Amino acid sequence: FLSSETVDTRLQRTPSHLVGPRFQRRLRRKRPVEVWNSQASTRTALLPNLALTSCSKRRECTSTCSRRRSSLSGMGLAGLTWWLSNHKSLADAEETSGTLETLEYISKETGFSIRYPASFKLANKLLKTHKDEVFFKSGRFKKYNFGVTVDPVTIKSLNEFGSKESVGDQILKLERGKEGVLFAEMRSIDARNVDGLECYAFDYVANSTRGNIHYLSNLVIDRAQNLHTLTVQSKQEDFELVKDEMNEILSSFHIPSSPSFQ
Repeated sequence: FLSSETVDTRLQRTPSHLVGPRFQRRLRRKRPVEVWNSQASTRTALLPNLALTSCSKRRECTSTCSRRRSSLSGMGLAGLTWWLSNHKSLADAEETSGTLETLEYISKETGFSIRYPASFKLANKLLKTHKDEVFFKSGRFKKYNFGVTVDPVTIKSLNEFGSKESVGDQILKLERGKEGVLFAEMRSIDARNVDGLECYAFDYVANSTRGNIHYLSNLVIDRAQNLHTLTVQSKQEDFELVKDEMNEILSSFHIPSSPSFQ
């Protein structure tokens, strides 16, 4: 029986018209099978590499997905932290606008009284520099505090010292003269009544190297010729959150009608 190589060799030497058509059809059917078998072996040899490549890509994809999940989880944590931080500020604002537990301070020396939120703590200076003085700090916001000082004066009313505008100019002059102050501006000036006594009220801002601070300050001279200076301050960035509370502290300030304490 002749092999395919021998038949091919003889076919090249033998004219095609001498080879029978049946034999030619037989050869045509055989050659494609051999070609397919050779291509199949090549494809089989490539399959492991393709499988490895697929697995490699799958691992790479899994690793990438893991990194993305990790990144997203980090972003989620940052977002949650931001939300909690802002939620706390909103809670503080709601607490400020609502009814707060308050305490009352009454001076044993000059008799003035003032109410303040329970979150404030007494923080008096070690060295006393006024006839009477008290200072409280908030436990919720930094640089949010208030203080009252009492000093004897020779005048009986604020009108004798000057108009509220001239006093406001003096306040700004003093602020601008402090070390590190970059900017000071008066926002509003008003005249009020505290227990039948004239009161000058000032709303001003001073920006310095120590921070941008918003002040609300009231000046009153009592019947015993003592100047009461009440000042509530907060950071400018917190002012809108505590503005109502600051005004409530100011409005709670009272001076006894009897000069027995003074």
